[in-house]
Amino acid sequence: MNRFQRISFRTGAIACIVTAFIHLVGHFGPRPPAANETEATLRKLMETYRQDLGAGFERTMMDFLKGFSLSFSLYLLVLGTLALLLLRHSSRDASFMRRASAVCLFGTGALLVVSLVYFFLPPIVCVAVATAGFAGALAGGSQAEES
Repeated sequence: MNRFQRISFRTGAIACIVTAFIHLVGHFGPRPPAANETEATLRKLMETYRQDLGAGFERTMMDFLKGFSLSFSLYLLVLGTLALLLLRHSSRDASFMRRASAVCLFGTGALLVVSLVYFFLPPIVCVAVATAGFAGALAGGSQAEES
Protein backbone atom coordinates (compact mmCIF):
# COMPACT_ATOMS: atom_id res chain seq x y z
CA MET A 1 0.00 0.00 0.00
CA ASN A 2 1.23 3.46 -0.78
CA ARG A 3 0.96 6.39 1.65
CA PHE A 4 -2.39 7.62 0.29
CA GLN A 5 -3.91 4.13 0.54
CA ARG A 6 -2.68 3.70 4.13
CA ILE A 7 -4.11 7.08 5.13
CA SER A 8 -7.41 6.25 3.43
CA PHE A 9 -7.61 2.84 5.07
CA ARG A 10 -6.82 4.35 8.49
CA THR A 11 -9.47 7.03 7.89
CA GLY A 12 -12.07 4.36 7.15
CA ALA A 13 -11.10 2.38 10.25
CA ILE A 14 -11.14 5.40 12.56
CA ALA A 15 -14.44 6.61 11.07
CA CYS A 16 -15.95 3.22 11.94
CA ILE A 17 -14.75 3.38 15.54
CA VAL A 18 -15.77 7.02 16.05
CA THR A 19 -19.20 6.34 14.54
CA ALA A 20 -19.66 3.37 16.90
CA PHE A 21 -18.87 5.50 19.95
CA ILE A 22 -21.07 8.40 18.83
CA HIS A 23 -23.89 5.95 18.26
CA LEU A 24 -23.40 4.40 21.70
CA VAL A 25 -23.57 7.83 23.33
CA GLY A 26 -26.89 8.36 21.59
CA HIS A 27 -28.07 4.88 22.49
CA PHE A 28 -27.29 5.16 26.21
CA GLY A 29 -27.91 8.88 26.55
CA PRO A 30 -31.12 10.39 27.87
CA ARG A 31 -34.07 10.38 25.51
CA PRO A 32 -35.74 13.67 24.77
CA PRO A 33 -39.28 14.00 26.09
CA ALA A 34 -42.13 13.16 23.75
CA ALA A 35 -43.00 16.08 21.50
CA ASN A 36 -46.75 15.49 21.75
CA GLU A 37 -49.39 13.05 22.97
CA THR A 38 -49.22 10.93 19.84
CA GLU A 39 -45.48 10.43 20.22
CA ALA A 40 -45.91 9.60 23.92
CA THR A 41 -48.53 6.96 23.05
CA LEU A 42 -46.37 5.48 20.32
CA ARG A 43 -43.36 5.31 22.64
CA LYS A 44 -45.45 3.65 25.37
CA LEU A 45 -46.70 1.04 22.91
CA MET A 46 -43.19 0.38 21.61
CA GLU A 47 -42.00 -0.22 25.18
CA THR A 48 -44.94 -2.20 26.56
CA TYR A 49 -46.74 -4.08 23.77
CA ARG A 50 -45.17 -7.53 23.62
CA GLN A 51 -45.39 -9.78 20.59
CA ASP A 52 -45.16 -13.56 20.84
CA LEU A 53 -42.47 -14.66 18.41
CA GLY A 54 -42.83 -18.35 19.12
CA ALA A 55 -40.70 -20.76 21.13
CA GLY A 56 -41.29 -18.72 24.28
CA PHE A 57 -39.84 -15.48 22.92
CA GLU A 58 -41.75 -12.27 23.54
CA ARG A 59 -40.28 -8.96 22.51
CA THR A 60 -41.39 -5.36 22.17
CA MET A 61 -40.59 -3.15 19.21
CA MET A 62 -38.25 -1.23 21.52
CA ASP A 63 -36.38 -4.49 22.21
CA PHE A 64 -35.82 -4.86 18.45
CA LEU A 65 -34.81 -1.22 18.09
CA LYS A 66 -32.29 -1.43 20.94
CA GLY A 67 -30.91 -4.75 19.70
CA PHE A 68 -30.34 -3.52 16.17
CA SER A 69 -28.92 -0.25 17.50
CA LEU A 70 -26.34 -2.10 19.58
CA SER A 71 -25.59 -4.42 16.64
CA PHE A 72 -24.84 -1.38 14.46
CA SER A 73 -22.33 -0.05 16.99
CA LEU A 74 -20.75 -3.43 17.64
CA TYR A 75 -20.33 -4.12 13.92
CA LEU A 76 -18.58 -0.79 13.32
CA LEU A 77 -16.40 -1.12 16.42
CA VAL A 78 -15.22 -4.61 15.44
CA LEU A 79 -14.69 -3.67 11.77
CA GLY A 80 -12.72 -0.54 12.65
CA THR A 81 -10.59 -2.31 15.25
CA LEU A 82 -9.86 -5.20 12.91
CA ALA A 83 -8.94 -2.77 10.13
CA LEU A 84 -6.46 -0.97 12.41
CA LEU A 85 -4.90 -4.31 13.39
CA LEU A 86 -4.57 -5.27 9.72
CA LEU A 87 -3.03 -1.91 8.89
CA ARG A 88 -0.17 -2.60 11.31
CA HIS A 89 0.87 -5.47 9.02
CA SER A 90 0.06 -3.82 5.70
CA SER A 91 3.67 -3.46 4.60
CA ARG A 92 4.11 -7.23 4.45
CA ASP A 93 1.52 -8.15 1.84
CA ALA A 94 0.02 -5.51 -0.45
CA SER A 95 -2.28 -7.97 -2.24
CA PHE A 96 -3.72 -9.10 1.09
CA MET A 97 -4.40 -5.48 2.05
CA ARG A 98 -6.15 -4.88 -1.27
CA ARG A 99 -8.45 -7.80 -0.49
CA ALA A 100 -8.94 -6.54 3.08
CA SER A 101 -9.79 -3.09 1.68
CA ALA A 102 -12.33 -4.68 -0.66
CA VAL A 103 -13.98 -6.58 2.20
CA CYS A 104 -14.13 -3.44 4.37
CA LEU A 105 -15.48 -1.46 1.42
CA PHE A 106 -18.18 -4.09 0.83
CA GLY A 107 -19.15 -4.05 4.52
CA THR A 108 -19.35 -0.29 4.87
CA GLY A 109 -20.88 0.11 1.41
CA ALA A 110 -23.71 -2.28 2.31
CA LEU A 111 -24.20 -0.43 5.59
CA LEU A 112 -24.27 2.85 3.65
CA VAL A 113 -27.11 1.55 1.48
CA VAL A 114 -29.06 0.52 4.58
CA SER A 115 -28.32 3.92 6.14
CA LEU A 116 -29.53 5.78 3.06
CA VAL A 117 -32.82 3.87 3.11
CA TYR A 118 -33.56 3.79 6.85
CA PHE A 119 -31.49 6.37 8.77
CA PHE A 120 -31.07 10.14 8.93
CA LEU A 121 -28.20 12.45 8.00
CA PRO A 122 -25.55 12.03 10.78
CA PRO A 123 -25.17 8.24 10.52
CA ILE A 124 -25.30 8.47 6.72
CA VAL A 125 -22.41 10.96 6.71
CA CYS A 126 -20.36 8.92 9.21
CA VAL A 127 -20.78 5.67 7.27
CA ALA A 128 -20.09 7.51 3.98
CA VAL A 129 -16.75 8.75 5.37
CA ALA A 130 -15.78 5.19 6.36
CA THR A 131 -16.85 3.88 2.94
CA ALA A 132 -14.88 6.60 1.16
CA GLY A 133 -11.82 5.77 3.24
CA PHE A 134 -11.89 2.10 2.29
CA ALA A 135 -12.62 3.01 -1.34
CA GLY A 136 -9.58 5.29 -1.35
CA ALA A 137 -7.45 2.47 0.04
CA LEU A 138 -8.57 0.22 -2.78
CA ALA A 139 -8.18 2.80 -5.53
CA GLY A 140 -4.98 3.93 -7.16
CA GLY A 141 -1.44 2.83 -6.68
CA SER A 142 0.56 0.57 -8.92
CA GLN A 143 2.18 -2.67 -7.80
CA ALA A 144 5.56 -0.87 -7.75
CA GLU A 145 4.22 1.77 -5.35
CA GLU A 146 2.65 -0.82 -3.08
CA SER A 147 5.79 -2.87 -2.55
